Amino acid sequence: MLTLTRRAGQTILIGADIEVTVVSVSGGRVRLGIKAPRALPVHRQELVERVSDENKRALARAVEQGVAAGAQISFPEGIFGLSEHRDWLLCDFDTDNPIRVLVSCRDPEVQLLVVDAETAWEGYPIKAATAAFARDEEVAVAFIVTVPADGGQPTANLLAPLVVGLESRVGRQVVVERPGLSVAAPIGQVRVGSSAAAG
Repeated sequence: MLTLTRRAGQTILIGADIEVTVVSVSGGRVRLGIKAPRALPVHRQELVERVSDENKRALARAVEQGVAAGAQISFPEGIFGLSEHRDWLLCDFDTDNPIRVLVSCRDPEVQLLVVDAETAWEGYPIKAATAAFARDEEVAVAFIVTVPADGGQPTANLLAPLVVGLESRVGRQVVVERPGLSVAAPIGQVRVGSSAAAG
């Protein structure tokens, strides 16, 4: 951490776009003036922490209610890289968004974005995915969607879809060994309805 000593009226520059000015110092309190681009949010840390804590509590309550209602989906073999998270809830963002979110019942902060395979990818080998599932029931097939932290193009894992039995609510991540299927297919290539999803 960089530590600086400043007096009232003095300014600190952060990069080329952010100015922090000491407005006044009185009784152990420092008033700061911050000039930053409108697109860059500036918040007090304690406010952000309070909102984050409230969101975590609300999400935990939603998970408890979903589990109590028997709405969870179980992955007995786990999901690649998340083997300790066996039970999940499927939640919608809103009615118009084809991408949904799987929330771990063990830790609601662990979440996976998913999109329905039949809706998203025309010509995807659904039968190959369901054959690897090896359960005799109607199923849904979904892709895990990855959104890069740097704002890059989202991708979908076509090689290892999630297959879920609609009656049993038991799921399995399977591997579909077909040429051309990628673990990181650009989402712009994934079709949602009749038009390509925007990247």
